[in-house]
Amino acid sequence: NDEKYEVLKHSMLQQMILVDSERQYDWAKTLNSRGYSVESLELVKKSMARLEPSVRATKFLELGAHSAYAIDKFDDALKFYNELVLKHSGTPAFREALFHSALIFFRQKDFPQSVSRLERLLSVPQSENFELQARYWLWRSLQNLKSERADDQAQVLIEKFPL
Repeated sequence: NDEKYEVLKHSMLQQMILVDSERQYDWAKTLNSRGYSVESLELVKKSMARLEPSVRATKFLELGAHSAYAIDKFDDALKFYNELVLKHSGTPAFREALFHSALIFFRQKDFPQSVSRLERLLSVPQSENFELQARYWLWRSLQNLKSERADDQAQVLIEKFPL
């Protein structure tokens, strides 16, 4: 992280994008796991620019979204999440993208978008793993919208998850 190594780091990242996509993914994943989310995001972006849109792997999109989310680059994270939502419907990555993008919209105080994503998540099959969290954030979003539906959502939370 020292400034005197910035030129070397930049040069290494330029060389890393010349190898095959599997190796790029492994390096980006390693960078992210070691706390270098900025560098991981940069490598993912450069790698994805070289890939054909039809070949963009789910794992690249997930890693890019995770890296961007970790460093509060929510606009970048939303781009990755939106692509996952649009092109990977029905997958676990799709459900996770709906949930995390809803949290970003909540954080940005775009409560209608947050409600929309959370309601969509709750309506898709196999979203049970997200139900408690999705219902909680749906309730909070509806509260911020001063919607009468917030009380209904609170009641559903109490009944389904009493503890």
